[in-house]
Amino acid sequence: MAKKLPQQQADAKEIHKILNLKNRELASLLDEELLDQMVADSRIVQFNARDLLVKQHDPSDSLYLILEGRCTVTVNDKVLSHIEAGDLIGEMGVIQNTPRSATIIAIEPTLALRIPGVVYKEMLKNPKLSTWTLNLLTERLKRCSYDAVRVMKEMEEMVQDQMELARIQRSLLPKELPSDPRALIHVLYSPCAYAGGDYYDAIMLDENRLFLIVADVTGHGAQASISMAIVRSFVHQPNFGKTPASILKRLNRYLFEYGPSQHFVTAQVAVIDLKQKKIHVAYAGHPPALILRGKECESLVAPRAFFLRFRLDVEYKSATMSVKSGDRIMFYTDGVVESSNPSGGMFNVKGLQDFMTEMHKKPVNALPGLLEARLHQFREGNPEEDDITFMVVEIR
Repeated sequence: MAKKLPQQQADAKEIHKILNLKNRELASLLDEELLDQMVADSRIVQFNARDLLVKQHDPSDSLYLILEGRCTVTVNDKVLSHIEAGDLIGEMGVIQNTPRSATIIAIEPTLALRIPGVVYKEMLKNPKLSTWTLNLLTERLKRCSYDAVRVMKEMEEMVQDQMELARIQRSLLPKELPSDPRALIHVLYSPCAYAGGDYYDAIMLDENRLFLIVADVTGHGAQASISMAIVRSFVHQPNFGKTPASILKRLNRYLFEYGPSQHFVTAQVAVIDLKQKKIHVAYAGHPPALILRGKECESLVAPRAFFLRFRLDVEYKSATMSVKSGDRIMFYTDGVVESSNPSGGMFNVKGLQDFMTEMHKKPVNALPGLLEARLHQFREGNPEEDDITFMVVEIR
């Protein structure tokens, strides 16, 4: 391995200049105070080609912001991906207090900002940076859940008939939805493979309270089916929780006890009191639900927290708002908003909001089919790259 060159004190202005070129989203989050906090105890480290930045299974005491150069990501001696200037690496182990999950090797001269883990954890008290980091982790874990992929493939070798696997997985979804006249529920469910990774359910907790969940499990096939079955078994227990926050907290513990290791779930959870006309929502690593009132479509904002089966000590928080007759509440997975066209454009949350506003006079039972057609039109021939789940509830 080539010798590591001496470390240098970081300069806040230079770091921000590089980020503006390589990662504008992160640069926009780092105000002067945050930037000074980050560079105060950080050091710029220069690596030669084939130098080791981090080694799999080593302690996670710091993370790196790549300023120049390119590196490989290797797990168990297998190259899985590449990283380049503007990328942040090592944040997962720092946040989880777990060993390095991968080895990072420079493939050309590379300049990186080494940020002590304790410094970055302190920076995460900033809500915007915390949310950005949460989104980054969510996307990486969906793409790079190595153990989940391995187990999924092993199980799929045992279950050769994918159509049979799809039948098993669909049996986990509700055969019918609650028929309370005060809340009309309709769903679009479209897995991108024979067996998908999305889950939804709707259950009357008592004569007035309606429980709703839309979840996205990492991976597809047999592995996703296992996680779906675990989530379903939890929500079909008696007295599994009273508020969305308490439900997510207990579900998180349940997944830690029974779920596959290194396998994660994001979720939107809601409880609607149909008598009091109030909705309580909470989220685990998932974008917020939407509410359409008249022609205005807005997010049902609640504090976001880490996805399920990531950390045992996560505290989830609920938010409450009033609803009224005619309101339409939408729950969805990222397969809807991340649908893409050949130009690289994404449907996005705004696309879903615009669709709901445009269709505000359409009957609620027509919306799933209309959305499916709109997404097909938007993709312009691109295949579905992720499962699509969309649940709409109209309050009467």
